[in-house]
Amino acid sequence: MTRKKSLFINLLYLIATIVAGLFIAVLSLNNLLPDKYRYGLIAIIILFYLIFGILVIKKPESTKVFYISSFLLSVATIVFAFGAYYIQNTYSKYNSRLNDSKKEILEYAVITRKDNPVNSVEELKGDTIYYDKTDKESEIQIIEEEVLKNNKSVKFQEGENTIDLALELLDKKIDYMILNKSKLAMIVEHSRDFESKHKVLAVNKKDNSFKLKRNIEDISKGVDSGDSFNIFVTGSDTRSSLYENTRSDVNLLVTINPKTHKILITSLPRDSYVQMTGLGKDKLTHAGTYGIKTLVSTVENLLETDINYYAKVNFSSFEEIIDILGGVSVNNEHAFRSIDGDFYQKGEIELTGRRALNFVRERKAFADGDFARGRHQMLVLEAMMKKAMSPSILLNYNSLLDVVLSNVNTNLPTNKITEMINTQIDKMPTWDIKQYQLQGEPVIGLPSYAMPGFNLSMVQLSFDYVEESKELIKATLRGN
Repeated sequence: MTRKKSLFINLLYLIATIVAGLFIAVLSLNNLLPDKYRYGLIAIIILFYLIFGILVIKKPESTKVFYISSFLLSVATIVFAFGAYYIQNTYSKYNSRLNDSKKEILEYAVITRKDNPVNSVEELKGDTIYYDKTDKESEIQIIEEEVLKNNKSVKFQEGENTIDLALELLDKKIDYMILNKSKLAMIVEHSRDFESKHKVLAVNKKDNSFKLKRNIEDISKGVDSGDSFNIFVTGSDTRSSLYENTRSDVNLLVTINPKTHKILITSLPRDSYVQMTGLGKDKLTHAGTYGIKTLVSTVENLLETDINYYAKVNFSSFEEIIDILGGVSVNNEHAFRSIDGDFYQKGEIELTGRRALNFVRERKAFADGDFARGRHQMLVLEAMMKKAMSPSILLNYNSLLDVVLSNVNTNLPTNKITEMINTQIDKMPTWDIKQYQLQGEPVIGLPSYAMPGFNLSMVQLSFDYVEESKELIKATLRGN
């Protein structure tokens, strides 16, 4: 071997060894793979480099050996460099999204009727803009200041609540109001044509709305490795941002016991009449508009259990997750046609992301409406969990983290996700998944904190079902 070739192979070996060391460090720091597989992989890597180290030290004269060694070391360097970067980048992005989960985005807008010729705040001439007195004072103040920068003649007046203001707007009793967009669904719940009859005023040349970030405290309740825990899965019946406060149309409590390999999925009807923590009584779906902390705390108090983590999805994320999983299979109890025209036959059916979305949204095709929708939500969630725990998905679980990263707002830490996946890869246990649905009677006219004075459809939960659900959750957590 010439001096130049000797220098090259020594330098390449040094670089390759450093890169392999970085890969091993990233692998170990993130606790990627179960111990026995991780240690085995590290042993193979070390053995690989020892063999080439011996070849380098011996300085083989063979040109063939030189080129083969150079090629293999180059390939190994590229593979380990990419692997280290991909793993670290994925975990870094996930941890960044965890920090995002500590913020809520609230979107406000100044609105008027669609038939009003005024299109911007600048066009107002001494007009009054009304706002909901229950909206956060500091946020309303930010909006007022921004509006006054563009038009100092505008006045602001406190109103009773968003629903009443919206109806007064349509009735031409007022002309302008500040709308907290998280409450738009509640307005439409009462006045379905509101969306088509209002428009947003331009505030300045760049924005038509105000997107304000609000810091929220970390509400996660961490558990030790291997201990049981609860995850609250909530979903919005919209394609809104995962960080906006919206109605909670999916309300599923997932209780997981890693030691007994048991999972309990408890479905809470969206119209359940509950005591919202720190507020008043209302249907559960309205609790979501007051933030994830209020929603989670409300369910905790109802079921008398700690919720350790939450996961929030919306239409877009739901579809994409299922498509990335390759679709799911569920056993449909009744044949039906959805409002979107899709037909679902009775028995075992395969669902793509779009068809799964229509499957879990549908309620008008069933006599028991929202209860049927809750059962379908549990069926699809169970199917998603089983698919996610299959070997083909687990062995590519960095991609699974990428999916979670892009499509779920959660406070579930990376070490807990890695722990669950490692356990599944290591032992490949068969999970016993049970479902339970809270039941109750439909009632009209119960007092609503969010929509006072309106006759809303609520579900008065059965005391016996609530008590039984508490016992089932406790039993699953304890391992009974």
